[in-house]
Amino acid sequence: MSNNIRFQCQQCGLCCHRHICLYPFEIKKAREFAKKLKKQLQIVPLRKIFDIQNQNIIVFIYMIKQRPCPFLSTENFCLINENKFIACRKYPIQSWIDLGKVFAKLGLTHEYYEIDLNCTSIKTQPALNEAIKTNPIQSIFPSEYQAVIEDKKIWIELQSKYRIL
Repeated sequence: MSNNIRFQCQQCGLCCHRHICLYPFEIKKAREFAKKLKKQLQIVPLRKIFDIQNQNIIVFIYMIKQRPCPFLSTENFCLINENKFIACRKYPIQSWIDLGKVFAKLGLTHEYYEIDLNCTSIKTQPALNEAIKTNPIQSIFPSEYQAVIEDKKIWIELQSKYRIL
């Protein structure tokens, strides 16, 4: 069955009211944008491991503490839209990758994708909501799925790099 239904962001700002996660390499970009736009930016570690050998903490993922995101304008549009972070580009897809065996114990594959059905575009378009139930996510969310692939690659690289710790 051919699917012509595609997700199109309505720029409502709903996703900007969630916690925004950043990879370590995105921190510098976030701080530069905050400085340029004269925005306060609070970033806190979210996922970390302890490197016993070198006695330090390694942070895999950070989180922008403010909600809504400081890069959301008062008119509800993204001030850095062309330079969004990976977490923002893949929304409304939420993805988890398990390189261990936790997901298998839950009866899931090593990759798990979920669509945020609270997204305004999905809630206001019944045809889109129906298409999500019967079509591959990459056909409905092509650009968002590309961000998911990028996210997966980065996560696997980080996990592999620090697996020995």
